[in-house]
Amino acid sequence: MPYMMIKGGTPIRNYKLEATVDDIVAQYRGARLACADLGIKFIPVGFAGFNPIGAPWCYDDKGKLTTPVVARSPESFRSFIRKAKETINPGLRMFYLTSWSEWNEGTNLEPPREFGFDYLKVVQSELTTFSPVPLPKDTFKFVFKRLWNPPGPDERLLAAAFDKVEVLDAGGKVLLEIDIGTKAARAFMGIGFSFDETGWAGAGNYCWAGDRYKFATLHVDLPAGAALLRCRVAQIENQSITVSWNGKSLGVFPVETPMAWTVLQAGLN
Repeated sequence: MPYMMIKGGTPIRNYKLEATVDDIVAQYRGARLACADLGIKFIPVGFAGFNPIGAPWCYDDKGKLTTPVVARSPESFRSFIRKAKETINPGLRMFYLTSWSEWNEGTNLEPPREFGFDYLKVVQSELTTFSPVPLPKDTFKFVFKRLWNPPGPDERLLAAAFDKVEVLDAGGKVLLEIDIGTKAARAFMGIGFSFDETGWAGAGNYCWAGDRYKFATLHVDLPAGAALLRCRVAQIENQSITVSWNGKSLGVFPVETPMAWTVLQAGLN
């Protein structure tokens, strides 16, 4: 639900819907891949904006607003729908809209004086046709021997930290680089990866992988000439990672030095 993707922070700062559309749709692409890993169908959601002025649950005990206003416009709504509809499941053909009449939170599509039928015209024009983007053809799966629940408030189950994943040709030339931990990497990451993190072990960015499913996936369209997979990872103690490509095992990689960066490399043959 886009409600959960509204930008937070302190102090609360209002913004326009168009300022967050690309970020929300990028998260949709990742959620779509995670759903594919679990064998369930992903349904994208569009919403017009958000104005909590009539929602008392969006205020603290002192009457101070705790949720930002996401300013709306028919054109920003059109941009949202146009981009998000690329993630429609072609077999399900379903797109969810919120909401018809939730006036108190400013998400309504029911015609108001200010916009008339503009929002319904967007729905009609944009959702009459769609061209879903197909899922990537190739899947790399990393299965972990064990998970670690660190002490403290962090509730994640951790297995390994991924910094970069590269696809190379037989001569060692990098054909595809996935810089794990960046927003661009979301287009490849399925289930099992956390969000980006910074400043650990000298890495500019990286992502922990694990989760209760004990595996993580990357979905790619392998370029022509792909021959090798190379990963820069740090594993927890007594760990090993089984790597597969489209269901075919590429090898089992035990831990070398716990919590230190190492390079895993496997042939694609």
